[in-house]
Amino acid sequence: MKIRGHIPLCLLGAVFALWTALHWSSFTGKAFFSGDNGQYFYWLTYHFDNLTRGVYPFWNPFHAWGSVDNFDVRFLGEFNPFYWIIPFLGLFRVSAAAGFQAFIILYFFLGCLGFFALARKLCRNDGLAVLACAMLLFSALGERVFTQLAVLITLVPAIWFFNELTGFYQEADGKFQIRRILGLFFWTMIMAVSYIPFFFILVMLAFLAGLLIFNRKVFPLFFGKLIAFVRRYPLIILAGVLSLSAALVPVTRWYLASRDSQYVLLVDRAEVASADKARVPLSGINAGSLCVVTSWPEWFADLDITQQTFSYVTNFLVVLLILVVATRCAPAQRVVFLTGLLVFMVGAADVFPLHQFLYDHVYMFQLFRNYYFLWPFVIAIFILFAVGQLKVWLDGHKPAGRSRWLFLALILLVHLALGALLWAGDGIVLTSYIMLALSALVFSGYVLGWYGQGNWLTFGLLAAALVQPCQVLPGFRILADPPREWGIHEAKFSYVRPRPGTGFNEDHGFHSRTKIMQDESGFVKAGYMGVKYSYDLSQHLPSEALAPYVKNKFVLYKGVSFLDPNSGDWGRVEAVLSGARGSALVYDRQALRAGANSGAARVVTGPSEDLRVTDFNVNGLTVQTALAERAFLVYNDSYHKDWRATLDGQDLPVYRANAAFKGVWVEPGRHTIRWQFMPGPWQAFYLFLTFLFAAWSVVVLLTRFSAQRLLV
Repeated sequence: MKIRGHIPLCLLGAVFALWTALHWSSFTGKAFFSGDNGQYFYWLTYHFDNLTRGVYPFWNPFHAWGSVDNFDVRFLGEFNPFYWIIPFLGLFRVSAAAGFQAFIILYFFLGCLGFFALARKLCRNDGLAVLACAMLLFSALGERVFTQLAVLITLVPAIWFFNELTGFYQEADGKFQIRRILGLFFWTMIMAVSYIPFFFILVMLAFLAGLLIFNRKVFPLFFGKLIAFVRRYPLIILAGVLSLSAALVPVTRWYLASRDSQYVLLVDRAEVASADKARVPLSGINAGSLCVVTSWPEWFADLDITQQTFSYVTNFLVVLLILVVATRCAPAQRVVFLTGLLVFMVGAADVFPLHQFLYDHVYMFQLFRNYYFLWPFVIAIFILFAVGQLKVWLDGHKPAGRSRWLFLALILLVHLALGALLWAGDGIVLTSYIMLALSALVFSGYVLGWYGQGNWLTFGLLAAALVQPCQVLPGFRILADPPREWGIHEAKFSYVRPRPGTGFNEDHGFHSRTKIMQDESGFVKAGYMGVKYSYDLSQHLPSEALAPYVKNKFVLYKGVSFLDPNSGDWGRVEAVLSGARGSALVYDRQALRAGANSGAARVVTGPSEDLRVTDFNVNGLTVQTALAERAFLVYNDSYHKDWRATLDGQDLPVYRANAAFKGVWVEPGRHTIRWQFMPGPWQAFYLFLTFLFAAWSVVVLLTRFSAQRLLV
């Protein structure tokens, strides 16, 4: 299958065009926003609405009376520079929804191109590399892009990482080694900030285990090259190590914050309110195990209506695996096979006990989110194994001598047996039989010498591989409500929240939660990700008692009273919030002031001469006051220990007040109070990280163009 010139790229273009044509109606419709993609769309838009104004969003003042954004963006890997496609297209008046679609398609195609490059390195065969790319493109991955962006976020960087790793091992030229090392650092940085990178770590550990067992000689050769490169280019290694260390800061801070008792994180099948919010119960992980997603008969039957969109791959892969099962397996192929097998064994929690042992003894395995995210890795690995073995099979079964009839009998026997298996089943799609007929014709023609390993064999294999997906995949379409395009792209402050039932959070719950920069009541019916104090308040007091109080952002009290934080006296809290008592509750005796007045509290419902908000963003706000007497100002936004305040530039203590909110003492006269979440250096550091990732993407791209070998 020696394909010369630009034919491989033309074939790739044709395969991508075919996939695009089959899904064209989805590009102009709403399918991209089904499943989890709906919330990812809003998270990304919210993130860039703030970032393009120079504000890295650490705090979301619109959700749950104020909550930390740190948990949400860990699902996104917000520093991934490819996300900038969305705001870039916005410069040309492309809507956020269309930009989101464009990002998904381009990122998906980028991953498939990386898979083509990796397959070409492993097989050293352009035609088989195109076949491998086509089977991945037309697998379950090609459908999950419409519902689960997290699949791409985990898989695409991993594909390119292994492509660069393999390239560095095979490379001899120094300038190409530079490109490989830069790529390795770049994709590792992306994985470090992406959706809990333990899926990639598992694949990497399985790969290393395969090398130790089947191909140990790789290690001295690889490390010899690496040491030589470090000695020759120490500054490149230093820059990469420093950049990777910086990229690890957000996920490290996220992990440390997940152990903070101030946070509450409720997710599907798991509720963690005070311990380790990063840890997931075993039942929650197993609920998405690989064997729950599909079963063996479902790979063949009812493919036009099945919902097993995580596991589908063309049945032609099954044909390949059966044909090459007895073919001699090179050490590299054994490594690939063992890697896929180990990953599958961990993910198939209902069959193999391995996952239970790992969960009990290796902390990393307590941090996974649903094993079905491993399906794309399993599919990709076994596609690589199949095409690698097919290369060996083709080279060893050349059409010559009397043995050709034995090979021909084997081919026909395999296809007839699979045909009988399909005939005995129910719900078999027509293209499954067409696939078997094409496959038998292609392999028989090769054995009989009708053509060599050139273009005709490649075309035949592609036709056999793609005929079934062309019927099956369009049947997976799951439509959703179109994305809510909003007109508020700038954080705007309002003194009064809407009543419960009119905001997005409480109406739709966690999985459809929209992060629009406008106020919501803060009551969340299903799913919660926020601060423990607000969560406790919402659990101990009925919404009818809370709603009249929390709708107002500011309340001025003439005095305060102390409440032991361990007392559990929620009746007293309810009395204060209902207005029956005129003093705010505080939980720190240092908040008590001698000679504090008592009297009715005053609710601020809008800007006035004595209190007005003059500046606001998601991380903080500035308040101008002109009070006639000292007062305790309660800002009904969730209290968190990282909130800071200044009075005319001087530090002002922030106290937890009224169970869940924050309060400060304000002196009479004209003053400026500035509230800020997170110290300024962190804001600068996260903005720096954003530009660091963008700079790395430019450097990697330039080195690829300068090397003039973009796909190898």
